[in-house]
Amino acid sequence: MAVLRLLLWLIVVASIIWCPARGHQLGSRCHNNEDCTLEMSGGVMCDEGRCECLPHHVPLNRSTCIQVPISASLLGFDCLLDSQCKDRVENSSCVNGSCRCDAGFIPFKRHACLPPAKLDQICYSEEQCRLWDSDSTCDYIIPNVIGRCHCTPASRQLGVQCLPRTANNNNNNDIVEVETVDTSSLIVTTPVSLGLRCISDSQCLSSDPNSRCLNGICDCKSNNGSAVPHCSALNTGCYPGTFQCRATGQCISWFFVCDGRAHCADGSDEDGCNGPQCPPLSFKCKSGGCVSRASLCDGVNDCKGGEDEMGCHGQKTCPSFTLKCRGVDTKCLPEYELCNAVKGCADGSDELRSVCRGKRGRGIPGVTNTANCPFRCANGRCRSSAVVCSGRDGCGDNSDEDQCAICKCPTS
Repeated sequence: MAVLRLLLWLIVVASIIWCPARGHQLGSRCHNNEDCTLEMSGGVMCDEGRCECLPHHVPLNRSTCIQVPISASLLGFDCLLDSQCKDRVENSSCVNGSCRCDAGFIPFKRHACLPPAKLDQICYSEEQCRLWDSDSTCDYIIPNVIGRCHCTPASRQLGVQCLPRTANNNNNNDIVEVETVDTSSLIVTTPVSLGLRCISDSQCLSSDPNSRCLNGICDCKSNNGSAVPHCSALNTGCYPGTFQCRATGQCISWFFVCDGRAHCADGSDEDGCNGPQCPPLSFKCKSGGCVSRASLCDGVNDCKGGEDEMGCHGQKTCPSFTLKCRGVDTKCLPEYELCNAVKGCADGSDELRSVCRGKRGRGIPGVTNTANCPFRCANGRCRSSAVVCSGRDGCGDNSDEDQCAICKCPTS
């Protein structure tokens, strides 16, 4: 460690003495690499017409880039600049010559700093839940790998908080009188949102007063004369590949469909999960029932017959909706592990900087349906499509949460 720190310090001193800023600086326009390397020091290149640092190099000043040794940028290793740490681990800084997580974040192994996880959010450790509420715990879906934050048995959930249980609020022994309700008419009055199957106009009207049941599908009454309506049954406004809640029109990540807990207010993301008709975007087990697509290749048999783990090892191709590691590592991972800051492949091919950080510049976000970039954020980063409409910012610019509710039909 001491030798590495001395080496980095010598690079810094030498660059300051021998390489003062000249014509070209970081961010200056260029035509080729020589425009940058002739007047600047360290690892620089011409990237998309501007002088930038090479991969795994960080700017010391406007004219110098210094290399970030792979080990030096991980948590607990030596550093000189904050950017050396942040280049490899987001939400970290150089503190007293060592990479440490920023305040409000906790270290996860040596390559990630995790933010607080609210109740019902995904968690990777007990401490991540307790950062939000000291009476919460990580209820693991995959033991010691991934789960969701819940209140401890000694507490109960109230909104986004856990409150201690008392004799007055523990009403498990209370006697509740149940009123008998005639449900014969509910089938035709239950709200149905735009673009979903309906039986009567009243179902569509209950969700949007400017919609109707047309050919068995809820659609807008009027398109205002537009040849390509901005809001219709074929253009509901939600990101493709998300699950649309039947009554409300809220769109949620496919990750939540048939995961054993209702995320739609009407519970439609769990309707039919016992089979034989599976909800859209879920995985149908040949042995019966349906499970979340997040179960595919996660190392646990969620289907009775283990169909969700078939073809996940030693195959040339991986099952649909999974991620294949590169190189000699032939295993398949759940798609949600792409760019989640936790290395799942032995060669780190699920966390490639060129993919997870993306190219400079903004674009139009959307589902790409490509294996190496299922969802491209507006800031150019690639993410798993599981983050889309998950209820939390997975892109860093919240573009994955922009289109998570259906549009409203125009008035006639």
